[in-house]
Amino acid sequence: MVSLDSTILTQKALRRFGVDAIGYLVAKLIPALTGFLSAFIFTRLFSPEDYGTYSLIVAIVTPATILVAEWGAQPLGRFFSEFHVTGHGEVYRTLLKRLAKSVLLVAVVVATIMLVYGRQAWGARASVAAALWLIVESLGHVLVPILPASLDAQSYRLYEVGRSVLKLSLSVLLVWAFQPAIDLLLWGSALGASIMTVPLLERVRAHVRLPRGEVERPSFALSQHEIRKQFGRFVGYGLPMMGWFFSSQLLAVGDRYVISIFLGSQAVGLYSATYNVVSGISGLLSGPVTFAAFPIIMRMWAEGQIVETRRVLSEMTVWYFLLGFGLIAGLALVGQDLAAMILGPSFRPGWVIALPVVTGMVFWNASILGHKSLELSEQTKLMLVAALAAATFNVAANLLVVPLYGIEAAAFTTLSSYALYAVVIWILSRRTAVPWDIPWKAVGVVLVVAVGSFGVTKILLIEGVWGAILKGSAFTVLHLGLSVAYLGHARRKPGPLRRNR
Repeated sequence: MVSLDSTILTQKALRRFGVDAIGYLVAKLIPALTGFLSAFIFTRLFSPEDYGTYSLIVAIVTPATILVAEWGAQPLGRFFSEFHVTGHGEVYRTLLKRLAKSVLLVAVVVATIMLVYGRQAWGARASVAAALWLIVESLGHVLVPILPASLDAQSYRLYEVGRSVLKLSLSVLLVWAFQPAIDLLLWGSALGASIMTVPLLERVRAHVRLPRGEVERPSFALSQHEIRKQFGRFVGYGLPMMGWFFSSQLLAVGDRYVISIFLGSQAVGLYSATYNVVSGISGLLSGPVTFAAFPIIMRMWAEGQIVETRRVLSEMTVWYFLLGFGLIAGLALVGQDLAAMILGPSFRPGWVIALPVVTGMVFWNASILGHKSLELSEQTKLMLVAALAAATFNVAANLLVVPLYGIEAAAFTTLSSYALYAVVIWILSRRTAVPWDIPWKAVGVVLVVAVGSFGVTKILLIEGVWGAILKGSAFTVLHLGLSVAYLGHARRKPGPLRRNR
């Protein structure tokens, strides 16, 4: 039996989860809309070949940023609650300074290398923009986890919205003022990220109470032995996470390298345009869930609420699958109409990859919740091994199937790789203090509801944009209404959603 106090703590955490998820939804909604606008505008201004070249540069800058920054970003987010709950904020501030300086130094070195070698492949202007973008993004990556970790959804929302709006508006302005050129898209991204770094620094300073111009002085709390010990702990946690993030990026963009080798940059452009749209839609649903879940789970763990943490993680998983299955079915219902609205005519043949890619992303984002079990136990090396295995499978499978079956095969390889990672994480989590409990019955019910809602709304013989809106709205009301009603009923009686197994 679960105690009344435990139930109250769980319900309180889930209410906070719901409120924060709505807040983070706004943080993801505007970036998703700007992503759709970007696809709408630039797939009409650029050829698939030029857009493919731009996508390949992004596919290099993004993993490079991960390698540079995530080893510092992850421990700063993971241990924020622990250090502040236990009253060791001064140690945390010192570690933050050291990690930020280290990341910036590495970023400058990597950007210099990119500048030297990128000039020949991309040209001087594109390589300079890519190098600047990498440096600024690295600084942002290492600092931004502090916002959700401190439960500051508003500042995180403003940062994400501001960055995405500036990126699009500056890119459009530069292309309009000069000419359609991919280096101007890179400059728009670099300048937008640079501008938003200023308010980000101010918010981080406020949360860690780091006075401007502060000079650290040795004290008992700041003994060099303690700093070295904790720095080693941070690095020990962060380095495997850096490898994990790099592997996750390889999972996300590795197929583009293979497509480029065998099918050329035009095929990369077709694949990337659809992939970016689907990724934006998926992130719109998964981002609020994972960002809202992370600080709540970490704080409950830091306060010793182990049983409650396990139950909350299980319930969060059900709610995510409710959204994920709805996303898959909804895209199957109105996806072709969406592609016609967003993508330029020459890019629409790439929409064949949409359903397998979005299904893979649902598995992937579910596993992001699931591997919190390993993060809490600081078993990030196991996460790294799982991600490397999935990434290796992804690249090897793409090398085999892409030359034979084209970009659609790459999409199904993405689905298989993400599903493989989710299964491995579920197995590994069984040996942790907070196993990833998936309420299979509840997940099965929301899956059946999604399929049934799709079948009912599919028979509506309405065409065009308004038809897509009406069918999508009817599906959303039906799927959410029935699923929420079932989960509410299941919560009120003993069962998988009410007790820890």
